[in-house]
Amino acid sequence: MNPLLEQVLQRSAAQPQPNFTFNAISAEDCVALNTDNCQIRTEEQFSNNCAPREPLFTNCSSSAGEFETKYFLLKVGSLRASRGMRFDLYGKRRFTKQMFDPVADILVSLYISEFPQFSVTLFASASIKLTTLQKLEFWKCQGIVIQRDDFLPFPSLRVLSFTGGSTIASIEENAFDSLLYLRHITFEGFDTSSELSSGLRSHLNLLHCSVEYKWLRDWLQRREEDITQYFFEFQPCNMTVTLYTIYSCTSGVCRSLAIIIGTVAFRKFLHINSTLIAFIGAFSGESIPSKRTIQRWFSDLRVGRSVLEDLPRNGRRPTAVTPDKIIAVRDFGIGHPHASYAQIRHAVDIGRRTINAAYYVKTCLKKLVRKLRKKRGKIGLRALKLHHNNASSHTCSLTTDFLQQEGLKLLPNPPYSPNLSPCDFYLFPKLNECLRGKLFDTEKELDAAVHCRLQELSKNGFSPVFRAWLSRCEKCIQFGGNYFEGR
Repeated sequence: MNPLLEQVLQRSAAQPQPNFTFNAISAEDCVALNTDNCQIRTEEQFSNNCAPREPLFTNCSSSAGEFETKYFLLKVGSLRASRGMRFDLYGKRRFTKQMFDPVADILVSLYISEFPQFSVTLFASASIKLTTLQKLEFWKCQGIVIQRDDFLPFPSLRVLSFTGGSTIASIEENAFDSLLYLRHITFEGFDTSSELSSGLRSHLNLLHCSVEYKWLRDWLQRREEDITQYFFEFQPCNMTVTLYTIYSCTSGVCRSLAIIIGTVAFRKFLHINSTLIAFIGAFSGESIPSKRTIQRWFSDLRVGRSVLEDLPRNGRRPTAVTPDKIIAVRDFGIGHPHASYAQIRHAVDIGRRTINAAYYVKTCLKKLVRKLRKKRGKIGLRALKLHHNNASSHTCSLTTDFLQQEGLKLLPNPPYSPNLSPCDFYLFPKLNECLRGKLFDTEKELDAAVHCRLQELSKNGFSPVFRAWLSRCEKCIQFGGNYFEGR
């Protein structure tokens, strides 16, 4: 007989049997657990917002002690009836590595209930590693303490909930830093996001993680008439109120945005704390607008604007925050969980790029020299002079050494004389003039447009440009290299 089972059977016969419930598991496998109460649940009876479906559902009642829990998880792990499992754990108990090892690679949802003075450190201190866990929920757990690195045992966690009257005693500033895939947190005991530190809020915003407050969610589920009545009960005297309700459907969930417009005492109305939170909290599924944004909405709607969305405008299209880049960052994070931000930017090529000396030499000057040598043949670069401004990439030793090595002479440029070179006062402004207001989906389209515009420039058109360049150089010498206008 299994030693662990033998210890279980030695316990008092009067002790109530733990109640275990299964979903989508065969009747034969249920019979194998002959000391437990087993039920088959249909998929309609159990829904899950964490994984597409959780085939195996287990419920360990508070009457199950440490021995029973270990034995049961050992039996479940040996069945291998499913790739996903939810485990409901009631009552205060010790957590051990031996207890969770049999199901460590199939457990996707863990529900902890009625555990007073709970510390998430219990998992890390017991060396428990639940790599597939996606949802962690606390129900009626009082005085929860969350410290740094407490969530390291759950690298794949996406949903975190504190409900059923659970209270949080303390959260360290960087407690959520290890949760790279967290997408949703539910706080039932908190009233506003101000109870989270600025560092935690910034980290959650970086992950695009939504924060939900249960009382606000319940309020949003009221009917439109109830919402209207709710706001009219709080309106100040002599205040004209118009209620706008905008519905947007995302993932099958309908969210409401209520906007209050008052002609009198608007600022006083906004200072009602609970009303203000309800007013801006409808956006909690995506983001919470700032007070300044709300005031801007008020001003726009007051002068007759009927929509809140930003109107189409010219501008640079996003090239870093795209679905492909997001997937690339996630994939790299799974394989390199301890990578720094700089390493991630370099690996997926989303780092902020500036024109430094290395880029200028490799991408610009080398191509220029190669084409000049090809075009001039035996003459090479003799008698050629290069004139560019004093940007750091131009004056760096890497650049000057390359020009000296290639035998290309460089004209000195005074430090306080901008727009002295022909490119600065003629070519670049000419390109900006013809490309202003146009949008390009790819770099190739932009490159083609620039190339086409350069082909339109005639040789004769450059003659006055070089005459103006000589005139500017003479004036620069006349003023001793100092800046002057009216060129």
